[in-house]
Amino acid sequence: MRRIIIYLAVTLLFSSFSFAQAPDTLWTKIYDPGTWNSVSQVLQTGDDEYIVVGSSRQNSDPTDIWVLKTDQLGNMQWELFCGGPGFNHGQSVLITADGGYLISATVQDTLNSGDNISFIKIDGIGNIEWEIQFEKNEDDWVRESQHTADGGFIHTGTTGIYRDGLDFLLLKTDSECNTEWAVTFGGGLYECSFSVQQTTDGGYITAGGTESYGSGWVDVYVVKTDSRGNLEWDAVFGYSDYDRARTVRETQDGGYLILAYTYSFSSNCDLWLIKTDCLGNMEWDQVLDNGDADCGYSFLEAPDGGFVITGVRSGDLWLLKTDSIGNIEWETSIGYQGSLNEAGKSLQQTSDGGYIVAGEIYSGKGMLDLWLVKFGPVLGIPEGSQQVSNMLIGTISPNPFSSSLSITYSIPQMGHVEISVFDYSGRLIENLEDCAASSGEHTFVWNPDPSLPIGCYMVVLDSCGEQSVRRCVKL
Repeated sequence: MRRIIIYLAVTLLFSSFSFAQAPDTLWTKIYDPGTWNSVSQVLQTGDDEYIVVGSSRQNSDPTDIWVLKTDQLGNMQWELFCGGPGFNHGQSVLITADGGYLISATVQDTLNSGDNISFIKIDGIGNIEWEIQFEKNEDDWVRESQHTADGGFIHTGTTGIYRDGLDFLLLKTDSECNTEWAVTFGGGLYECSFSVQQTTDGGYITAGGTESYGSGWVDVYVVKTDSRGNLEWDAVFGYSDYDRARTVRETQDGGYLILAYTYSFSSNCDLWLIKTDCLGNMEWDQVLDNGDADCGYSFLEAPDGGFVITGVRSGDLWLLKTDSIGNIEWETSIGYQGSLNEAGKSLQQTSDGGYIVAGEIYSGKGMLDLWLVKFGPVLGIPEGSQQVSNMLIGTISPNPFSSSLSITYSIPQMGHVEISVFDYSGRLIENLEDCAASSGEHTFVWNPDPSLPIGCYMVVLDSCGEQSVRRCVKL
């Protein structure tokens, strides 16, 4: 096993270490304003707080668009419920230049028994400033909205008549959501688009599912257009059963990564990664199957060319990191005992290098709630690493802790022992032990300064030229 030596410049150790562990869970929050609550997207705001959009049903009423603003620790600051008398679903949130927010939603048209797309502008404290609706066909649904380089927005979703067939919808609006152009793509059956992004050449990439093309029941459908929405190329990927894309993004090499799911290999859902070149030709694909239901909903590309993904694995919220060809480098999953299902739906990297995940969780009553989970940054030190013989940090408890922490360690022979605490940037917080110790097990209690910030820290044992590392979380 590779040996690590901590010098005074601890930050060099963290930056040069060759493998990484899954990030720590720093905090979680559950929000339950109604009997059925779902989430679509989370963003970190300019003040390092969070804005979330989704939907909420109050008792047996139709669903409302739900917008939630929290502070840095997930404590609610304000919330907004809006929408018409029918079923309303908040799908996307964007931060606007004036510090407000643009909400994209699907709203039910109770007069015409169809659905329209609604754009709602709110200010920084949740007051509605204006609303514009877009209607192309009887059923129009929005799935994702993104900023464009000209200060406007690009939106994707579905349009058509549900009972007769639906097509991909690509809609370009200006900064006040006035329509500039709208185009559709698809065949005679059902197509649904879930993701869109403006590409570096000024065009757009969008992805979802198709029944009209391909060999399976539903296949992954990807469409690339120019800056005016004219088709440049499209591509279909699929096997024998139900395969559909959830998210597509342009990658650092000019190609595209498609996060999809497939039922073609088992009765359960499997996460499917598809990497293409700039023209939509497949370069590689990777099916991640844990033996149970595995599905990805949101991802981002890491600086090293790998991908960080959130979704669901075996009923728990799942966060994982792959390398540049889809091999898992680290993963973590969290869930509540007795809950039916948890899933990560939206992912963003935060200003501290960690991640915020907005997900869904079934409460003990079987009702769906919003779940925010904050993960810390990824370190290059695996928990319990660098153990030799019987030298290790054993239990640390309680963990997380608020005021004091009991630390147990053991060494195989008499020797000099140093135990120190570092934060995630590699900054030394406190030297806990610097003494000679006999062989065997030892326990002591750390009482940190009460002003120590909330967060994740590393306890490092150094003795006889070897090291052991454990994580702890201060609440």
